[in-house]
Amino acid sequence: AIRKLHQKSITQIESLAKLMEIATCYLEITKMIQIDEDNLILHLSNYINDNIRTELSVESIMERFRISRCRLYEISHKYFSMSIAKYIRHKRVMIAAEQLQKKGVRINEAAEYAGFTDYNYFSKVVHLIPLNPYPKVLQGILQLKECNKAYFVCL
Repeated sequence: AIRKLHQKSITQIESLAKLMEIATCYLEITKMIQIDEDNLILHLSNYINDNIRTELSVESIMERFRISRCRLYEISHKYFSMSIAKYIRHKRVMIAAEQLQKKGVRINEAAEYAGFTDYNYFSKVVHLIPLNPYPKVLQGILQLKECNKAYFVCL
């Protein structure tokens, strides 16, 4: 096998060495970008959790992290498997569901606690969240017609 190897010139060897160096630099840079992105997603997740009950919007997140809408949606799809707005809605519905499991909590109170300023919007959003299966608390919301003033009873 050694006899079949063709001899390379110094220029070819130097060129190959330079290509290997470039490839190594590329791998190091992409690793650094990945570390930076992991750090960003950690901060993003913490920021959403800390501010979920406030007027949290895509614009406020873009401003806070100084990233573009496109980049924000790219990251959210990569790490949350959904848009950032859907992720926030999903988290809010889950917080409301936790609140509704407490005795004597009204549906509109749970919705407000979770950051929904409009009860009617909350009742529509519950239908849009793909939970499989729905927690029993949310099943009750889906079945109730006039529930804004009623207390919720866990099923």
